[in-house]
Amino acid sequence: MKLQLLLAAMMPLLLWGGLAAGHVPLGTERLWAALQGQGDGLAQVVVWELRLPRALLAFVVGGCLSLSGLVMQRVSRNPLASPALTGVSAGAALAVVAGILLGQAGIGLTPWLAMAGGLVAGLLTLLLAGGRQLQPTRIVLAGVAVTALCGGLTTTLLLRAEADAGEFLFWMAGGVAGRSWPQLQLLLWCVVPALLALWLTRRNLAVLENGDDMALSLGIRPARWRAWYLLLATLLATSTVAVAGPIGFVGLLAPHLVRFLWPERWQPFGLCLLLGGVLLMGADVLTRLPGTAQEIPLGVMTALLGGPLLLQLMVREKL
Repeated sequence: MKLQLLLAAMMPLLLWGGLAAGHVPLGTERLWAALQGQGDGLAQVVVWELRLPRALLAFVVGGCLSLSGLVMQRVSRNPLASPALTGVSAGAALAVVAGILLGQAGIGLTPWLAMAGGLVAGLLTLLLAGGRQLQPTRIVLAGVAVTALCGGLTTTLLLRAEADAGEFLFWMAGGVAGRSWPQLQLLLWCVVPALLALWLTRRNLAVLENGDDMALSLGIRPARWRAWYLLLATLLATSTVAVAGPIGFVGLLAPHLVRFLWPERWQPFGLCLLLGGVLLMGADVLTRLPGTAQEIPLGVMTALLGGPLLLQLMVREKL
C-alpha cells in the first residue's frame, strides 16, 4: 500500500513538471493562471493543447507497456519477455512504414496499420513458439527472430525512402511530443476494453503460473488461455505503438521493478500500471531538460535510463 501511495503522490509532481518544462518554460504563477483559463493565450494553448495531453498520454502509454510486459513474462514464464522482444513492436513499425511508403496510406490509417502489423507479428511468434502446443520457453526465441526479420525489412524500406527516411526514423525513436487529445482518445478507445478483459480474467492468469497440471485440474485449458493473454498483451502494446511509436525498455523494466519492490509472487496489475506510467512520465520530462537545443526522443531516453537499471536488476536477481 505504501508503494502505491508513493507512486500516486509522484504523479501530480511529474504532471506539474511536464506542464512547466519545455521550449516555452512556464513559471508557477503563469502555469497556475493558464490552468485556470486565465493569463496570456500562449500559455493556455501550450498547457491545454500540447503539454497536458502529452503528459497524460505518456502515463497511459507507460502503463499499458508495463502491463503488457508483465503479462508476457507471466505467460511465457520468461523474465525477458516484453513487447520489444516478442516481435510486436517491430511488426507494428514495419506495417506503418510499409503502408505509408508502398501503399501510400494516409496518416489516419497509421493506428490501424500498427495494430494489424503487431497482431500479425505476435501470431507469427506464437506459431513459431509451438502453435496450439505453446512452449513458453520458445516464445522469446521466436520473438527475437521475428523482431530481426521485421527490423531488417523496415531498414530496407527506409533505405529506399530517401527523403522520407528522416521523418520515419524520428517516429521509430518513439515519443509523445506533438501528440494531443485525438491521439489520447484513440489510445483509450483501444486499450480500455483490453484492460477490462484482462482484469476480469486475471484469476486464470494466476492459475497458469502454478503450472499446466494445476490449470487442467481446475478445468482451464493452458494453451487457449495463454493465447488469450498474449492477444490482450499484444493489443495493449500495438495500441501504444500506433500513437507513440515503438518505445523500448518500459515493458521489460517495469515488471522487474515491480517484482523487486513488491517481492510477493503475484504482483498486482494496478501497481504495474502505475509504475510504468510514472516511469514514462518522468522520462518524458527529462527529454525536455534545460540546456538541450532539441528534445531527446523519448525512446532514446528510456533506453539510456532503462539499460543500466535493468542490468543492475538482472545482476541482483541473478537472471
